[in-house]
Amino acid sequence: MRPLTSPVAADMHHLLCALMLILICTAPASADFSFVRNSGVAPGPTLLVTAGIDGDEPGGIHAAATLITRYQITSGQLWVVPDLHPRAILLRERGEMNLKFAHIERSDPLYDSIARIKEMVLDQQVDLLVNLHDGSGFYHPERISRLKNPDSWGQSVVIDQERLPGTRFGELQRLAAAVAAHIEPQVLGADDLFEIKNMRTATLEHDAATRQSLSWFALRHGKPALSFEASKTHPVSLRTYYHLLALEALMNQLGITFSRDFELTPQAVARVIREDAQMTLAQGRIHLDLNQMNRNLYDFPLPVNPQTSISVVNPLISLQPEGEGYRIHYGNNRLALLHPRPIEIAADLTKIPMIIDGNQLEVIPGTILPISSHVRIEPLPDYRFTLAGHGEEWPDLATPIEGDKGSVDRSGRLLRLEIYRGSMFSGMILLDFREADEELMEEEES
Repeated sequence: MRPLTSPVAADMHHLLCALMLILICTAPASADFSFVRNSGVAPGPTLLVTAGIDGDEPGGIHAAATLITRYQITSGQLWVVPDLHPRAILLRERGEMNLKFAHIERSDPLYDSIARIKEMVLDQQVDLLVNLHDGSGFYHPERISRLKNPDSWGQSVVIDQERLPGTRFGELQRLAAAVAAHIEPQVLGADDLFEIKNMRTATLEHDAATRQSLSWFALRHGKPALSFEASKTHPVSLRTYYHLLALEALMNQLGITFSRDFELTPQAVARVIREDAQMTLAQGRIHLDLNQMNRNLYDFPLPVNPQTSISVVNPLISLQPEGEGYRIHYGNNRLALLHPRPIEIAADLTKIPMIIDGNQLEVIPGTILPISSHVRIEPLPDYRFTLAGHGEEWPDLATPIEGDKGSVDRSGRLLRLEIYRGSMFSGMILLDFREADEELMEEEES
């Protein structure tokens, strides 16, 4: 019999990313922001990328996370903070973090986070800072319409001044123009062309918002900085696409070289966001596909303090206490609420004999198992199997199961098969009767 591992791990690079991020992502997202260094073998400049300083701008946070999960730097470095204001992201609110870089009281809950990101900006390795935002409408220096005018922010490269003399990448106007020119051939429509928005921050009143910002803090301390704004009129995946176009253009200008494991198109970016929506729990004995989840998963087996035993590829995914259960978050998306049943884990079972569509397999606990029509479980002494929603009295497992009782997803075709030795939990297998080409992730706009 041949063993079957989880089919959702696309390749070895993806698996390595998951292992690298376990320590980062097991901490509750509300504690502090994530920080990942993506370093090339060859030397080169260091670009610090931040997103999520405003919690209601998911395009930027997904783009920054994609830099972590899907890009390999070959020369230079990316320092990536995809969730600078985690609490605001969880609450899907703007927050006031970007108004506190000129002055903040030590008693402020954001004090430690702001001190930490300031320290990163001032690190001698960092050559340039770029902030990712989702902005209103479409910026244009002249008023064209209600959405396209000087007061809008979307589809712009924002600078505070034309240049920062005496710094390596201080020609901000030139950098912004190069980014806009790179994006131009790849936009989906004329409104999506990026314009340069120069705030001329030094000329503004002392209490102006941009004079309190992270970018202005960087410039005042001799570090070049700019921002990218994707339009909030676009769906999240398209905002993410435009951010990635701008980031790649900027990296090209800085001399940071890279590769990625997908084609940079709007469709491929949407697929990446769906594919990265995965979580493992219970020391790897449960693997969840987070696409189109049911809003509530009842009687769900979880160890005590389940947040300490999760691993994810994407740092935007977390498990947060809510009432008597735990809510899965994916960036701004609030997904299933797990109603827990406390368990102890027995980690001795490594393979389960099963017959899937006529093929004899050995299935590893924590697998998502694609099934076309038939599944049968071979007898396994000392172990019992339960199908969530059906208990131990199942329908005939030699015929397709299409019920919705206990299903993980809303199609009713992703079913929880749980394995126990006595009262100990040995693992879960998701029986996946969904069509292979089914659209999985439903995008939720902030």
